[in-house]
Parts: sequence; structure tokens; C-alpha cells
Amino acid sequence: MSQSIKIENKEIGLKAVINLTQGARLKTLVLNDIPLITEDKNTPYNESFAAAILFPFANRIQEGRYEFKGKTYQLNCNESGGNNAIHGLVYDKKFIVKKIKTTKKSLSISLVYKEKKEIEGYPFKYNIKATYVFRRTTTTLYIDIKNKSLESMPFTLGWHPYFNSSDLPASNLQFKSSEKISFDKNLITKEVLKKETKMPLQIKNNEYDDCFLIEDSKLAFITSEYNLTLHSEPINEYLQIYNQKNSNKIALELMSGISNSFNNKIGLQELKPNEMYSTSYVLNINSKNKNH
Repeated sequence: MSQSIKIENKEIGLKAVINLTQGARLKTLVLNDIPLITEDKNTPYNESFAAAILFPFANRIQEGRYEFKGKTYQLNCNESGGNNAIHGLVYDKKFIVKKIKTTKKSLSISLVYKEKKEIEGYPFKYNIKATYVFRRTTTTLYIDIKNKSLESMPFTLGWHPYFNSSDLPASNLQFKSSEKISFDKNLITKEVLKKETKMPLQIKNNEYDDCFLIEDSKLAFITSEYNLTLHSEPINEYLQIYNQKNSNKIALELMSGISNSFNNKIGLQELKPNEMYSTSYVLNINSKNKNH
């Protein structure tokens, strides 16, 4: 059964919903009275992965199969309408609330999941903590991962938020990129191409499912209601953009690795036993409404 926690802080114009049983995803985010993230009732979560934390891999693993340190592993292929493993293993796990702290200027909540089973396709134990810190014009998601196994484990990491725009075709994106990922028909990486992307990137009536190497892990989303910037620390080098025609939402995913990273090794990292990896994703919001 799906379980969510509602968060509200009138001092900073915050209303948020975090789904505990869907990987601690940020289901709703209203900040400074701006509805940045809302649920898409037309697309089920197991197809959209809206606002999911993508671990231990972002994007796809071809046919769910990979090799690591001389061993071959087979993941469950959970892609809707496809034959790949997609978006990691924690998107449907139940997180436990560890701490909530409220002040006049901020609200923070920490949630934890501990993987104690060694599943066949990823036989590694780990702890993952997600901490959301909300302020009037910023939201930060901190992620801490600790390897609890006796051996090193492979991973990439990403976040999958969809942002609202009342006029998405008139909105645009700005970021620095001179390389783009070429996919096959199943959205598996073929190669990294040298390609300068002209800015700003206009949404118009285009449908995007594109991945770019971004030079400073920063991007801006410009809409009629607000300007949003998103960046990560340490740098996530890859940006996946996804939207559907006639939708008012766009997915802007910063990722440390790309499609099929467990096989092509692009962005793949190893976490040694008892080692910790930490990252953060920072949203800054500038409202265009003078009353905010």
C-alpha cells in the first residue's frame, strides 16, 4: 500500500508530499506558492518514475545484463514496453522517516532505506539516506550512500524530477554542452558525439528524450511563471531531458552516468566496503510574480 507524508510550512510557502513507499520520491512540491512539481494523473508512476531517486543506476541497463569484476549479473527487466532494466532498484522501496526539523526559514526531513538482501542481479547491501531541505526559494536533496557489503559495488546515481510550466512550448532551457549521447532505437548508448548545442534550447512542440554532457552540472529552466536553476555537487556530468507532446511537464534529470553505464563504464563508479558517497541536488527558484 502506498504511504505518503505531507509537509507544510506557511512561513516559506511550502506544501510538499513525499511518498515513502515509492523510494522517498518528492510527489508534490509547492514552494513560495509556486507549484513546481505535481502528480501526473495520466501516467502511472511505474512508467514515469516521476521524481524517483535513481540508484544504483540511472537510465537503462541493456537487457538487464552486465559484468562486474569477472562475474555476470542479470537484473530484472522492468522497462514498460521494453527489454531493459531501468532507473535502479530503490524507486519502489519503503523509506523510514528518521528526522524532521522545522524553523521559521526552513524545513528538513531525513529518510532512510537499508538494503539487507542480496538480490541476484545486484547482490550488494547498502544504506541510502535522502534528506530534503526546503527554504523559501531553494530545495536541496542530499543523498548519502554507504556500502555495507564485504566487496566493492558498482553504481551511478541520478534524480528524476518533472517540473511544471503553464506554457511549456514557450519555455526554454539553458546549459553548456559540447557533447551529446547517441542512442539506438531502444535508448541504449551507441556513442558520445561532439556536438555543440545552441542555447537557449527552445521546447516549442518538440518531444525530447535526449542526453547531454553538461560542462558545469548547471542548468536553467525558464518559464513564464518562474526561473529555475538546478545543479549538483559533486558534478553530475549528464543531463537527460524528457517530455511528451501536449504535456505541461518536463523531466530534467542530472545523472552521474548514462544509459547502459554498467556495460560502457561511462560515469560508472565503485564504492568500496564501508565507504560513503554523498551528493546533493540544489533547486533555486526565482518567481516572476511580484507578490512573491
